[in-house]
Amino acid sequence: MISGEEVKAACDFAKFQICKPAIVAGSPPSEECCGKLKEQQSCLCAYVISPSISQYIGNAKRLIRACGIPFSNCS
Repeated sequence: MISGEEVKAACDFAKFQICKPAIVAGSPPSEECCGKLKEQQSCLCAYVISPSISQYIGNAKRLIRACGIPFSNCS
């Protein structure tokens, strides 16, 4: 479950291009990447289970944690 104040935003995968190095290579996320993740909190489950990201699921979950975003498993 997402906690805290949530910014309502339309789900847009393109907004995560800034996070690609952190997702693909497992490098630390930038502040801008974390900001985009926080804007899109309500979409995180859709992103994590996306076929284009599923091969990087471990890095994606580490990225979410590194940005300090509370996140539980998606059902």
